[in-house]
Amino acid sequence: MAEREIPERLSSLPSWLLVEAAARATRVVSELTTEAGVPKAAYPILAVLEAAGPLSQAEVGRRVRIDRKDLSGYASRLEQLGLVTRRPDPVDVRRNLLENTLAGTELLKRLDPAFAAAQDQLLAQLTSAERATLKRLLDLITTEVAH
Repeated sequence: MAEREIPERLSSLPSWLLVEAAARATRVVSELTTEAGVPKAAYPILAVLEAAGPLSQAEVGRRVRIDRKDLSGYASRLEQLGLVTRRPDPVDVRRNLLENTLAGTELLKRLDPAFAAAQDQLLAQLTSAERATLKRLLDLITTEVAH
């Protein structure tokens, strides 16, 4: 693969490199979800619901960092595909609760190995120790610190 000509001014910025890495990761994930016939946000939404059980759409959006308007569209699509149910929250009918269906849970299990393979593809140039270090550093960067 030919190296792109990126000025040192950009290539020296960790923020630039993170954006580039995220773009590459997004391409890999988009290929997987396109093959599965689901929106790119399906995997994180289904994973959050699998771990937490029924949640409000707003809470799912906060956890996967998807804007609530976008999340509403994804939820509608996942509901159409029979992967989630959406119903009014009995405690607050202004909110909708999302919950995985059996088909959603089964899809998540089928996607797990594909997402693991995608991580291997994305991080192929790194040793297992470097992958662990990268994950630890990304966890530090993505954890919001209260000031």
